[in-house]
Amino acid sequence: MEKTDITLEVFYSKLRERVSTSNAKLLLHKAIVQSGLKETNLKEPMNKSDVQTICLELIKSGGPCFYVGKEIYKQIH
Repeated sequence: MEKTDITLEVFYSKLRERVSTSNAKLLLHKAIVQSGLKETNLKEPMNKSDVQTICLELIKSGGPCFYVGKEIYKQIH
């Protein structure tokens, strides 16, 4: 499995730029749960496939999540 430099903290900080702190936590948690992944340490580098999965869940959510998912997805491709 290919590791990336992307962590859950990256997703969280990008979401916080667009929505409130509490909404960012909720939106990220929702994407993680819907993707079927388990929450890990916020600072632990993620596998490329896990990053893609969370990005796609965020994109499907639309709104501010769409832009965050799209931006991070571009970083790994």
